[in-house]
Amino acid sequence: MNTISEKGNIIINKFFNGKEIFLKKEFLDHDGFDEYGPKSNLWSLFIIVKEDDKFILYEYYYEDWFSKYYIDDYELLHKKNLTKNILESISNIENFNNKEFKKNLDLLI
Repeated sequence: MNTISEKGNIIINKFFNGKEIFLKKEFLDHDGFDEYGPKSNLWSLFIIVKEDDKFILYEYYYEDWFSKYYIDDYELLHKKNLTKNILESISNIENFNNKEFKKNLDLLI
């Protein structure tokens, strides 16, 4: 996904407005399919910002279960300081798809 969703932009504007953003990536995945299509949308948002000469990774997540009774928003899953080596490696995986990006990010951190 090359663009950031409306909910993703809400998080970025609320928590990272005015901060130096190094990377922002959002992925859409699904939890099973039936004859009508996906049962839910699973959203992941990764943001790396520079704060006080440190680079910090924020990982947000939410599930959209297509129900008017079940409304959810992004929640912060992880906040991690990144070393220069990890930051350079993330630049190398930036264009990976969802599963490749998450897998390689997990290996790096």
